[in-house]
Amino acid sequence: MGKRLRRAFNSKNYSEVNLDDNPDFAMVAKAFQIDAFTITKGDEVDAGIERLLSATGPILMHVKIDTYENVWPLVPPGRSNADMMER
Repeated sequence: MGKRLRRAFNSKNYSEVNLDDNPDFAMVAKAFQIDAFTITKGDEVDAGIERLLSATGPILMHVKIDTYENVWPLVPPGRSNADMMER
């Protein structure tokens, strides 16, 4: 469960997995000679998708989402996907 979901339901009492130390996946892809780039802001998404769609070969877009950003839709703890919240 990501920090965003935990914040919404557990008053910032975080548990589970912290992904802040993930590798730079764009750099990993480039090490394998795969075109790659990173986006960190919401206003970069459209351009990133366009770049992906216009690529003629393998390409990776690493999307970094701020730890405290809410990401929707989400599934409340202990519930099924049928109970997904959309906002």
